Amino acid sequence: MKIPLRQRLSYRQAKYTLIIVVLLGLVASGVQIAFDWYRESSGLKLRIDEFVKPLESSALQAAYELDEVLALRIIQGLNQIEPLYSAVLQDELGNVIAERHRELGDVPGQSIVTLLDIRSKKFNFPLVLVDGAKVGDLIVTVDTAVLYQDFFDRSWRLLIFGIFRNLVIGVVLLVLYYLMVTKPMVRLSNSMSRLQEGHNKQDRLVIPEFHQKDELGLIVNTFNELWSGRNSAEKALEKSESYFRMVMEQAGEGLYLFNTSGRILDVNPQACNSLGFSREELLSMSLIDIDPTLTYERLKDIISSMSVGKQVSIESSHRSKDGREYPIDVRMTLVDLNGVTRLLASVRDITERKRAEERIKHLAYYDALTGLPNRSLLQDRLKQALASAVRHNHTGALMFLDLDRFKTINDSLGHDVGDRLLKAVAQRLNGCLRDEDTASRIGGDEFVILAPDLSQNADKAATQAKELAEKLLEQFRRPFQIGEEELFVSGSVGISLFPNEETDSTGLLRQADTAMYRAKASSNGFHFYQPQMQISINERLSLEKDLNRALDRNEFLLFYQPQVNSKGQVVGAEALLRWMHPEKGLVPPDKFIPIAEETGLIIPIGDWVLEKACEQLDLWRQKCLPASFHRLAVNISPKQFGREEFVRRLEELIKQYPEASAYLELELTENMLVDQVEQTSSQMQQLKSWGMRFSIDDFGTGYSSLRYLKHLPLDQLKIDQSFVRDICVDDNSLAIVDTIVAMARHLKLSIIAEGVETEEELAALKRLGCTCYQGYYFSKPVAVDEFEEYMGKVQSAAVTI
Repeated sequence: MKIPLRQRLSYRQAKYTLIIVVLLGLVASGVQIAFDWYRESSGLKLRIDEFVKPLESSALQAAYELDEVLALRIIQGLNQIEPLYSAVLQDELGNVIAERHRELGDVPGQSIVTLLDIRSKKFNFPLVLVDGAKVGDLIVTVDTAVLYQDFFDRSWRLLIFGIFRNLVIGVVLLVLYYLMVTKPMVRLSNSMSRLQEGHNKQDRLVIPEFHQKDELGLIVNTFNELWSGRNSAEKALEKSESYFRMVMEQAGEGLYLFNTSGRILDVNPQACNSLGFSREELLSMSLIDIDPTLTYERLKDIISSMSVGKQVSIESSHRSKDGREYPIDVRMTLVDLNGVTRLLASVRDITERKRAEERIKHLAYYDALTGLPNRSLLQDRLKQALASAVRHNHTGALMFLDLDRFKTINDSLGHDVGDRLLKAVAQRLNGCLRDEDTASRIGGDEFVILAPDLSQNADKAATQAKELAEKLLEQFRRPFQIGEEELFVSGSVGISLFPNEETDSTGLLRQADTAMYRAKASSNGFHFYQPQMQISINERLSLEKDLNRALDRNEFLLFYQPQVNSKGQVVGAEALLRWMHPEKGLVPPDKFIPIAEETGLIIPIGDWVLEKACEQLDLWRQKCLPASFHRLAVNISPKQFGREEFVRRLEELIKQYPEASAYLELELTENMLVDQVEQTSSQMQQLKSWGMRFSIDDFGTGYSSLRYLKHLPLDQLKIDQSFVRDICVDDNSLAIVDTIVAMARHLKLSIIAEGVETEEELAALKRLGCTCYQGYYFSKPVAVDEFEEYMGKVQSAAVTI
């Protein structure tokens, strides 16, 4: 390649060499001239003294004597000296005695001193007597151009000679540089060009003569090493490119090479197979043609955010030749190919992964059984609904629905039937809702319905919520056909309107749950949340917390209520559980027994009651019980009786207290007998064989129990106090009690009435043939000491009723 003259190294070398030597000559000459100038300036006063000193004594005399003739002669003499163009003699008062002046002439060098503002220079010589008295002044003015004439001549000669000398040196150096450096460099450059073009038979440069050990030789050796390395790298690159091409051809992912404008430069077969285009078709297309989500602006932004060698991963989509769009995972890298930036992309079809992610997302936010939104999705939608209600000042409703007796269905008919029932319930619930409403299953048989944006009027919203609750409950009045089973299920709904004092979704759910439990307790179908409910719930939670520790803290005790026959004799007693709270005092049974039932604490508490009852019977046996006393009734919880360990636990107690079984009477509820008849019958027969008695508690308040009476080993029926309380004022209650007594007589079962509080009630029961009683008329439940005292009094009095 031919290099322009002005860019050649030799030209620039010559130019800079000449400039440098000229500058160096000027600097050297300038320094020498400056020293010469300093010397001339310093000697100027001495030269003037040479002109004036010979006349100084005559000038002193003329000034002293004020001799104008002498003074004029002196001044004219000074004025004849060429450098001095002005002379003045004056007395001590400054009066001029004589003076002469002449015009400055044109002399070489005058322009320089004029420019320096030193063309003229004045010198003052004081005229002083021997005693020191001053008599006048002799003042002369000199033309410096005349005085410096020799200096200027010398300076010009020095400057011209210096420039000429340095130019000669520069030319000599230039020739030397050309021969020693430039010419060999030009030859090396030409050799390199031929080597690159492949004209040289050799693959190395030859070191120029006389340069084997200097820098040029080092450069040539270094170049030869680099050139050899380059040749090796080219061969390796060719091999690598061949390998890369083979990898591209066999890669399982689509590989693309684009320019920075998105034009496709190369593809592998997998890319063609994925898109359905031929390689030639793809090479005529751009990235925008196959990615429907991409624009040139977005591609430009992506590339501008990348750096060479750094990989970037994005998710996008491709459109195949048949128009099908599918999701892809793209890993892109900017690569530098021969100084040109290219975009290398690896593309993988992630259709299956996306489907799996959707399935996982569905599982994360939807109930796997019913397909309804789960708690997480409900919480999210509830938060949005609550925020919208606050922002737009409208009222929504949150409903908590719980299926009644679902556990019984699940346990008796199996989990498969239970699951199918839950699916059917979910379908019916969805059929009652608006598009903006949400029905969700949050666990077990619990469903939550979210109805946002009911109305801006709170009363109207409450009416709409009530109508929706009734509509939901209406779905449970029709039976569910699950396979061959026709199931009747009821539900309880708690409703919380929002926004209210609760500002978060968890609080609203808690409110609806609280209202649901109130609806379940009142058998009212649905119930709106009221703030007082939360107070009750908090008290209940506090009670439940303390109840968990009551057994360990020995806070329970047994009270006994006597059972009396028609002769006034104590024939037995009912052991009643009491809880002596360390802060609240005696807690009513109806406050803590339901909590114990729900939490399962009734099982260990029930075992404790049985153990304490047996222990007390053993103590009474040692004290010689009255002959009329033959039973101690203990209430048995359904959860306690239904456990396999119940019989084993009683067996252990009987072994520990052998006499207790003859006195122990277990009171069971009607519902327990109906719900678990086979298991109940088996357990009762086994316990009966050990001498225990069985009584049906609160008889007449249950349902469908009459047909089981003859099949179960019962000993006694206990008339519920609700009938006894109204026996004197309600003919229906009287008739029911009469029926129960007659039925017991025919079935050869003993009978006892509880809740006897007045003499009138006692008389009415006696007339109907009931011979055993229990109630406040005789004694309220009392501690063991008071009960023993009561038995002693009754036995000694032997009162006949």
